[in-house]
Amino acid sequence: MSEKVVAPNLFSVFKSESRLRNYSPKTINAYLNCLQSFVRQFAPRHPHELNEQGIKNYSRFSVLE
Repeated sequence: MSEKVVAPNLFSVFKSESRLRNYSPKTINAYLNCLQSFVRQFAPRHPHELNEQGIKNYSRFSVLE
């Protein structure tokens, strides 16, 4: 599944949940940027398809970048 199909729903749910939790707009944007980077890294795979090792690899990649 491509990011274009997954992203709008994933990102809108994230924004809605963040607003409900009363996060500031700047915090929401910062977290959203991180989420978008994460999704782009694994495109075209859906985040639900990732395993623990894939997430750990991304964490290492993002720290080294």
